[in-house]
Amino acid sequence: MTAPLPTVSRWNTYSRSRYPRLWDGCVGAWCPSLGHTGSRLFDASPYANWGTITNAASDTVWSVNNGGYCLDLDGTDDRVDCSTLASRINPLTRGSISLWVRFDTVASSQIMFSISDSTDANGWVLFYFNSSDSPNNRVYFGVYEGNGLIVNHPFAGCPDPAVGQWNHYVVTQDGANAVVTFRDVRYGVSSASGGWFANVSGANDVSWGDYVTASGRGLRLNGQIDDMRLYDRVLNSEEIRLLARRRAIAYEPEYQPAYYTETDAGGGVAKPVLFHSHYMNQGMRP
Repeated sequence: MTAPLPTVSRWNTYSRSRYPRLWDGCVGAWCPSLGHTGSRLFDASPYANWGTITNAASDTVWSVNNGGYCLDLDGTDDRVDCSTLASRINPLTRGSISLWVRFDTVASSQIMFSISDSTDANGWVLFYFNSSDSPNNRVYFGVYEGNGLIVNHPFAGCPDPAVGQWNHYVVTQDGANAVVTFRDVRYGVSSASGGWFANVSGANDVSWGDYVTASGRGLRLNGQIDDMRLYDRVLNSEEIRLLARRRAIAYEPEYQPAYYTETDAGGGVAKPVLFHSHYMNQGMRP
C-alpha cells in the first residue's frame, strides 16, 4: 500500500508550519488527528498542557473519520480534562476558542468547552449547544461569576450543526463581546461586561466535552471532536478562515513531503493517512 506521508515528520508547528501565524498566541493545541496517544492527549503548544481522556477506554474513544483520527465522546461521561491549563487562562481578558465537532445528535444540550469549578463560587465560562432554544439560536456562550450571571445568550441566527457532519466553530471574546464564527461565517454577538476567563478567577476545571458545577458534571458532548485550540488573543478573520478550511491545517509542514511505500504486511488495515498530508500531496494549495 502506498501512503503519502511526510518523510521527516508527520506534522510541524510554529516556524516549521505552513501557516506559522496560526501559532501566535496559542496557549493550548490538542489534535487527535495527529495520531493515537492512548489515554493522554498531547498539547502542541509550548506549555505542555496535556489533556487526560477521562471515563473512556482508549481502545473505544479513538476513532477514524474522514481520513483522520478523532475522539468519539459517548455523551454519558466521556471528556478531555485539561485542568493544568486553568492557571494560565484564568487571568486572560480576551481570547479565542477553535474546534471541530461532529454531533451524533442535537436532541440534547451539549458542552463543547468549559472552564469552571466544583463549588460554583468562582463561576464558569461555557461554549455549548442548547437544544431547548429555537432553531438557529441554539449555540450559546455563557459566563457566570460567583456573584451572578454575566451573560448566557445564543448567537442569534447561527444555524444548528448538521448531525453526522464536521462543523467548525471559533469563538472570540475581545473583553466586551463574544462572537462566534461557524463554518467561516460570523453570527451574532453576545455582550459580556468585563473580561474573558478572568471572570472566573480561581476556577480549576478545564474540559472539552462537559463541565463541572456544585451538583456535579453535566451536558456532555455526544459526538466526535478534533483540532481543539485556545488562544490568548482574538483571531482575525483570515486566521479564522484558514482554520475553517480543514482539520489540522495548522500542523501542515512548510514543505511538501515526499512519498514512501507503507507495506501492510500483516494482512490488517494500514494506519489512516492524515487528511492534511492528502491535500498537500494532491497539490491543493490555498
